[in-house]
Amino acid sequence: MLSEISQGMAKTEVAESPNSLSNIIAGTEIKGDIRSGANIRFDGILHGNLDTEARVVLGPSSQIYGVIRCRHADVFGKVEGKIFASELTMRASAVLKGNVFVQKIQIEPGCQFNGQCNMEEQQTAVPADELLPA
Repeated sequence: MLSEISQGMAKTEVAESPNSLSNIIAGTEIKGDIRSGANIRFDGILHGNLDTEARVVLGPSSQIYGVIRCRHADVFGKVEGKIFASELTMRASAVLKGNVFVQKIQIEPGCQFNGQCNMEEQQTAVPADELLPA
């Protein structure tokens, strides 16, 4: 698998195994899209889209402004945008402003969710017009 971080015109590709983890720590701010085949633990700020074939954990300090597409999203932080996932877990500390497109969803008491939930049997690809420009 390849992991790709794009910022403007520059792109970086790194070979990854299916069980690897990309860790973006608190204090990191990214403007651009992130694409990966690996699991991602994100605790920083992202102004762009996050796309992975695996699991995403958004830590309590995370702030995402864009579209997320993944197999399983575990949200502790803040998301303003849309989430496309097979499974979504929104923890008590999560703040989500936007629509979700999922097969399964769990919402803990205390979570702030303002948007619509669309539950579908098969998770479809994200339409190109749903992606936010980086």
